[in-house]
Amino acid sequence: SSSQLMKLILVNHPIILHYSGGGTAKGLPFHDAHGRSEIVPSNVITKLFKILLKENVQLVVLNSCYSDDLAGELTQYVSCAIGMSGFILDDAALAFAKNFYMTLFSGKSIQDAFDLSCLQLDADKSTCAEMPKLFVKKGIAPSECFH
Repeated sequence: SSSQLMKLILVNHPIILHYSGGGTAKGLPFHDAHGRSEIVPSNVITKLFKILLKENVQLVVLNSCYSDDLAGELTQYVSCAIGMSGFILDDAALAFAKNFYMTLFSGKSIQDAFDLSCLQLDADKSTCAEMPKLFVKKGIAPSECFH
């Protein structure tokens, strides 16, 4: 649920926050206390990040459909954010995340990890190769983040 997300952020102080799951242009789905899916509106998520994440998080990855607008909004409060510009197939979303984190944790920058992951989707002839979008906070160079 969104309240569980708040608790996890408060307890763990993440540097990277990764969301994987369904998505809509209106927000991200979370399960409520009864296990039912509820859409948490993008503006609520943005306010949550403003309050809880601006000090710790450097990167947000929204590996979900139609999350690019939200990712762009979040860069008011975090250094970099990645979102998907449309409907992304599960296999493509998984391949993107796998390649992105493998590259990032091998010492490459966010920009390099993003570019290589998109290139791999293209090389795999994925129809989703143009879906991932990288957004960066003003004054931050993605080539310097996590490098």
